[in-house]
This record gives sequence, structure tokens and C-alpha cells, in this order.
Amino acid sequence: MAKLALNVWKYVIGIVVLAILLMVYMFTDTLVYSFHIRLFPAAAVTWEPELSLKRYSYDVSDPSGARFYNIILEEEALKIKPCIDVNLSASLKHSSLSFIEYKDQPYNIGDEITILVTMKDGYGKRIMFGGDQLRGTIENKQLQASAPCVVTDNMNGTHSVTCEAFWSGTSSIIVVLAYPREIIATNYRIRTQVLATRNIYGLFKSRNYQEDMTCHPNHTHLIKNTNYTELCNLTYMNSGMPFYCGKPKDEHLLCQDWEQVRTHTPYPELQLSDCEDTLLKRGQPTLEQRLNVSIGNEDKAKLTIEKPSIPCSQYNITKLWQSRKATGFFYNGKWNFRNCLGKIDKY
Repeated sequence: MAKLALNVWKYVIGIVVLAILLMVYMFTDTLVYSFHIRLFPAAAVTWEPELSLKRYSYDVSDPSGARFYNIILEEEALKIKPCIDVNLSASLKHSSLSFIEYKDQPYNIGDEITILVTMKDGYGKRIMFGGDQLRGTIENKQLQASAPCVVTDNMNGTHSVTCEAFWSGTSSIIVVLAYPREIIATNYRIRTQVLATRNIYGLFKSRNYQEDMTCHPNHTHLIKNTNYTELCNLTYMNSGMPFYCGKPKDEHLLCQDWEQVRTHTPYPELQLSDCEDTLLKRGQPTLEQRLNVSIGNEDKAKLTIEKPSIPCSQYNITKLWQSRKATGFFYNGKWNFRNCLGKIDKY
């Protein structure tokens, strides 16, 4: 029995020693890690910009990059000087369209048709920078057919417009100037100068007392652009999305007395130059030039591209976030899905 008890004690002591050694190791490792963080903060400092560069990549095939969505970033747009001369912005009267590859034979259904848009300003001078946002469509009015095209800003004053041939016949490629770079820059700039282009007000009401307070999703921006010193955090009442209102000044009203939100005049006065005001009122003009393209079909019985075989209920819709191509097209006035088999009865 004495020998057995001695062995048990040895076993217990061994367990205790092992636990102590493990604790010392963990403490030492934590201490070394903490020491490393204090001595080498540059690792954390350089890591963040690397993430930013990757996030704002200009790779057209990268869904996390700005060029995938054919947009310019806020920090780039804010570097653009305010518009002072309308004729220095993109002019659809002087800009031109051209085929990248000349074909003496008709395109076939399923082919990609790529054209080049060369931008010029109101003086007829070639634009050498990017930032204008264009929209491209291919359409045949007789067939009541149309489809969006993929537009890529080449950042040198030219834009590539790629359309897919979904149906046969002669169609036209049309390009619209959705937003000139000056207006994109204006939209970004205005949002740094005013709280919002249309203010939202929260109504706080209790018994015979009521008060309107300005609201905004960004609490820092709200305090910066108002004289509020206290805010009501209404995020929990907005399905978890950030939302803040100024705290009512009336002592009879509390944050929980918030009843509804609304918007009303007067709207904030926007600081626009005459040039910017002119461009905003111009709307979204269409390039005067159009390119006609002839699309044939080896199988005369088929008038449109072959329909997909996979039902839409089984299609992985997350794939759509990885592609810039059109998800469908109109033909005979009806929408046709490109990636899956289905139909829309009403739209």
C-alpha cells in the first residue's frame, strides 16, 4: 500500500509540475508577443495600407476593385477641381465611336462586339484622363430587343464597350454619358460640405409636446454639421443599421419618445458653380453617333441565343457578383434570363 501511495504522489507531483511549466511557457510566449508588438509597430502600420491597395485595386476582373464597377473612388474624385468651363467637360457632340476590330463578315449570335469610345471636350480636344461614367446598350427597336453592354473606363479618355450578340438582325450600339467626371466629383464634394442633400428629421412626441430633430446614419457627420451636443442612438430601432438623431431640447421629451422620420423643405442649399449647375440640368445625353452591327446565325431556325438549361431555382446567384456581363436581355418586349432558365410574368 505504501508503495502504491508513493506512486500516486509521484503521479500527482508530475501533473502539477507539467501544469506549472505550461503556464510559464504561455506567460513567456505572451510576454514575447507583447514585447514584439511594442518594439515593432511598423508591421501593423505597413499592413493596413497593403489592405487598402488591394481593396481599391484597378483590376477589371476583381470584384473588390473600383474598376470592376467602372467607378472612381472618393479620394480620387475629390482631387478633381470644381468645374468652371462647361466646354472643358466631355462633349457627346465631338466624341466618337469606332470598332476595335473591323469585320467584313457579320457577327454570329453569341459573339462579343467591342467598340471604342474616344472622348473629346466641347472644344473638340481629345480628353486624356478617365472618370466619366458611360452606359452602353445594344438594341433593335423593330424586334423590341435590347441588352446592356459592359463599359470599361481605360483611364486615358477612351472607354471600351463590349456587347453580346443575343439575337440576329441589324442592331445599333448606343452610348449615353450617365455622369461626367465633374458631376461625380461634385456629388462627392457636396457630401463633405453639407449634412445631406435632403435632410431627415425625427419627430419626438409625448403628450402635448413635440419636436423635430435632424437625423443621420453617421453620428460624427451629424455633430460636425449641426450644433448638437447630445444625440439619440436609434440604431436598435432601425433594424441594427446606424441611425442617430439630435436629442430633443425640450425637457419633457426623451429619446424613447421618437415616433417617426420625415423630410420636408427647405432643402439644404448646395454650393454649385454655374458650370456644375449646367451639367446637372443637362441630364444624361446620348452620343450623336451610333454604330450599326449585323448579326447572323448559322442555325436559321434560332433567332436568339440558346436558353440555359439550369433552372433559376437551382442557380447559384452569388456567381452574378463575380461577373460584369448582362444577366439577360429583352426580346419581343419580354425579359430573357442569360444564366438560368426562368421567366418573369410581370415587371
